[in-house]
Amino acid sequence: MKYRSDIDGLRALAVAGVVLFHAFPHKLPGGFTGVDVFFVISGFLISRILYEQCALGTFTFRSFYARRVRRIFPALLMVLLCSLVFGWFALSADQYRLLGKHALSGLGFVINFVLVNEAGYFDVAAETKPLLHLWSLAVEEQYYLLWPCLLLLCWSRKAGVVALIVGLIIASFVVNIVLVNTQSAGAYFLPFGRFWEMLAGSLLAWVIVKVSTQSLLLRQSISTQLVITNAISIIGLTCVVSGYFAVSKSSAFPGYWALLPVMGSLAIIAAGPHALLNRWLFSHPLAVWGGKISYPLYLWHWPVLSFLRILKGTEPDTTELVIALALSVLLSWLTHVFMEKPAQRNFQNISAIFVRFLPLSAGMAAGAALIAFSVVSNYPSVEPEKFSVASTSARCSESFTSWNQVNDNACRFQQAENTIAVIGDSHAGHLFDGLAELAARQGDSVALFPASCQSPLRGISSGFVVEGNAEVQTMRANGYLLIEQALNYVLQNDQIQNVVLAHSPRCDVNIKDTTAPHVTEYKAVLENGFQRTLSALHTKHKQVLIVLDNPFLNALPNHCLENRLPLYSQRQPCIETEQEHRANDLVKTYNAVATDLAKRYENVKVVDLANVLCEQGVCKAVINDTLLYKDQSHLSVFGSRYVAPYILQAMN
Repeated sequence: MKYRSDIDGLRALAVAGVVLFHAFPHKLPGGFTGVDVFFVISGFLISRILYEQCALGTFTFRSFYARRVRRIFPALLMVLLCSLVFGWFALSADQYRLLGKHALSGLGFVINFVLVNEAGYFDVAAETKPLLHLWSLAVEEQYYLLWPCLLLLCWSRKAGVVALIVGLIIASFVVNIVLVNTQSAGAYFLPFGRFWEMLAGSLLAWVIVKVSTQSLLLRQSISTQLVITNAISIIGLTCVVSGYFAVSKSSAFPGYWALLPVMGSLAIIAAGPHALLNRWLFSHPLAVWGGKISYPLYLWHWPVLSFLRILKGTEPDTTELVIALALSVLLSWLTHVFMEKPAQRNFQNISAIFVRFLPLSAGMAAGAALIAFSVVSNYPSVEPEKFSVASTSARCSESFTSWNQVNDNACRFQQAENTIAVIGDSHAGHLFDGLAELAARQGDSVALFPASCQSPLRGISSGFVVEGNAEVQTMRANGYLLIEQALNYVLQNDQIQNVVLAHSPRCDVNIKDTTAPHVTEYKAVLENGFQRTLSALHTKHKQVLIVLDNPFLNALPNHCLENRLPLYSQRQPCIETEQEHRANDLVKTYNAVATDLAKRYENVKVVDLANVLCEQGVCKAVINDTLLYKDQSHLSVFGSRYVAPYILQAMN
């Protein structure tokens, strides 16, 4: 296949969008659509090679995947190993295990499935996952596991390749539209709704190989041909650049929005190397150079920016971000010169790739990732929870079939029948591990009902609205119905004698009383909800414990640990003071109403986690070099174990 320098220039445009978005998201809100441009380019180039080899009868899976290994693995392995080494010094224990998990799944090209399962209310901020960006590489490789097989099957049977591609594009695009409205994380990360973008490139490659754009314009004069191809190229560039500014993280993406970068990329490629923009802009030596380092730049830039944000704990300033991008470009150039080029020269022998290079290099990276994921950490490890989410949520789902389908916080039953119920939001959820372990020792067991950001009070909807995410909006709007189910279950279950109500008042931004919509004052809404809930529980002779919320961290959890790197060694305190916590308007009002109403019921007690975690105004985030928090608001398993005795003591 004849080399086209303008496609390297298009690669440069794609990676520029992605990199600038990750560094300056407010300046280029849709730069992440550059990934979609990459998908189209990849589908076009690889499929064109496949068509030509199939036509000549020279295609073999062995040579195809050997070429993929030469292209993908040298830079990928370097970035994985460097991330694991640097992460050893920069990350906390939990962060380092997560890095190892992502390195393993990235190496196996399944990290996109891992990320979908992590997405949700408990998910760690994307900026603190240094290997998050490998999801797109996984999608590509999943495509190239399936596409050659389907193509060869179709080719050998003389079936219509065009019909196959068009049918797959339609099916994948429909999946994309369905997922973007029902499972936004799945729409973004899963391959089924993304394959149409690569297939679009594959379709264009078929048209160019079998028909060629020139033959489509044969009846036109040369000047008319140039006008048409130039217009197509300009329209394509307009579409791609428009996507960089018109799309944002709040858009329902991919969805219909993905048509902008996909159609734009197709137009630029279809215009051909002689179109004015392609010849002057995309074939410019600087653009071509940017395209040649685009793959290592894509791999390097995100870990560099992510580690910078992790180390600093707050958003870096412009100078720091520019330095980080310059470092990314330097590392990319070095990787291209000293890793990619030598690999292309020295590993032309297919047997050497599969017998020597791939097993040795992949084995080293996998070993390092496995160590990070399972055993070794530069900080003391935390014993994992003793009651797995899978088994406990499965028990709960038997009684609450819809809970885990319409909510991103799993309900959990320690046993089939339980004596303690914990109701609330994710701040009720993070109490489960400690309470379940301690309750088991005294013959009790725990049922957990955490609805995303929801108050544990009857008739109160408190989940704040997440703009631009229809899935989360629906979940938050209907979360109070799950709380109603949980309260009804507890009221009708004589075995449950103790009820824990736990909630983060900072979720109460859009709180409302669904039974009395005219009541809008926060204090009045809380009073209504508490009175309804406590009265119902009192009537059924339930013992109630209201857990007042814990202080929040001011930075990422690893900032609470001793920094082993000189960069950003002078840090501010990582956790709120007790005064700062109690000064929050929502917290102050919620605590006052809960405490006041609890005095009216002999069966209701209150425990304040700020009293547990703070002493003389200073709050704790670390004990014996082990973090009490898993993120800026949720307790870790260790933190859950730490507060559990105080909760059970207050309950008893």
